[in-house]
This record gives sequence, C-alpha cells and structure tokens, in this order.
Amino acid sequence: MNNRGSSPFGTLLARSFGSVSLRLVIPLLALIFLLANAINTHALQPPAVSPNDESFALHEGLIRELRKGGYNIYLRHGAVQPDTNDTRGSGEWWKDCAKTQRTSAAALPAAQVIGAALTKHRIAISDIQTSEFCRAVDTGAYLGLNIPQRNAALNAITAFESQKRTLADQAGGIVNLLSTIPPPGKNRILVGHALSPTIIHPLFAHLEEGHTLVFKPEGNARFHFVAALS
Repeated sequence: MNNRGSSPFGTLLARSFGSVSLRLVIPLLALIFLLANAINTHALQPPAVSPNDESFALHEGLIRELRKGGYNIYLRHGAVQPDTNDTRGSGEWWKDCAKTQRTSAAALPAAQVIGAALTKHRIAISDIQTSEFCRAVDTGAYLGLNIPQRNAALNAITAFESQKRTLADQAGGIVNLLSTIPPPGKNRILVGHALSPTIIHPLFAHLEEGHTLVFKPEGNARFHFVAALS
C-alpha cells in the first residue's frame, strides 16, 4: 500500500484501529476534539480588564504627540444631576449655580481619571479654560491640574441667546480658541458644552458628557481634528 501523502496523525490512527477496540478510540477522539476547541476558544478571548485599570484611553502615538505639546483638548463638562435643567432669568443668570445644572457625583472621579492620565504620561498643560456655567467650572477644577479660568466664549448657546447674540457669535469664539496655539511644549484644555452640528465639527453635536476631542491648532482660525477620547 502506498502511504505517500498520508499524515503522521492518519498513520497513528490506522495503527490504533489495528490494536485498540473502537470503544476506546472513539471516546479518545472526542476528548481530543473538546480539548482543542477549549484551547482555541480561550486563545480568542481578550484579556480581562481590571476595574482599576486606567479608563481614559490614550494610545502610544497620541501620548507621544501630546508630550510634544501644541494641542487643544476640548472636554465637555462632566455628567450633570438627572432631571435638572437650567432656569433662564435676567442678567447673567448662567453664572448663578442655583439656576443652572450642576455636576453629579459621577463627574468628580471621571475628571480625576483624565487629570491622572495626563499627569502619569507627563503631558504638560498650560492652562484650563472653562465656560462660565458652574458645571464646566467644576469639571475643570476636578481635573486636579491648573486653576480653571472662565471664558465666556465657551458658554452654552443659551447664554449667547440671552445676550441677543447668535450661533455665529458662539462659533467665532470657539474657532478662535481651537486655532490658538498653546505655549511651546504644552497643551490647553477647554471645558465647554455640546455644540450645534452645523458649526465647527460634527462630532461636537454627539460629544457625551465627560468626553473629549483633540485638535491641532494652526493659527489664523485654522485647526484640524486629531482624536476623540472617552
């Protein structure tokens, strides 16, 4: 008989059938199949992630770039207390914390994770600018980095409307901030709100509370989108 092309495994089976009863061989084959399947299944599963692992995802390429400086990081304010709304009033009502939504208990640890990740990876921050709404100011402070500076250009559209200003006015201020280059070797954090999808960049309209967008400023009202982080 010509055995050319036969595998060693096939030869082994042929010899086994000649000396061992089928009642022993079949259970043995079944066990081999189950073990092989279990090994393959385990190999495909991703490693478990500890709840203590860093949750602010910064990949190596972005870390290297941020260490060089020169980026603007736009952070939407942290999670707000459920079933609450801003109450518009006279004057600059948005500066009154009693009339605006406040951050929930979840906002503090979430912001601390971001601040800790930036510190861990030695990413320098020149300054933190926030809208004048208390939820943005609080989020900026929760980062545990620089003392936040309030900037009306980052206000929600409701504040602009109360001042008889338009969406174009809001867009102009945001464009100016995103295109302004930070000091050499450092990055700037801007804490604001969700924005209309018709201005700046469509991702702003879907930016969730506590999430960030990274932009590379080029000056003269020019910048480009780099990454979205959560």
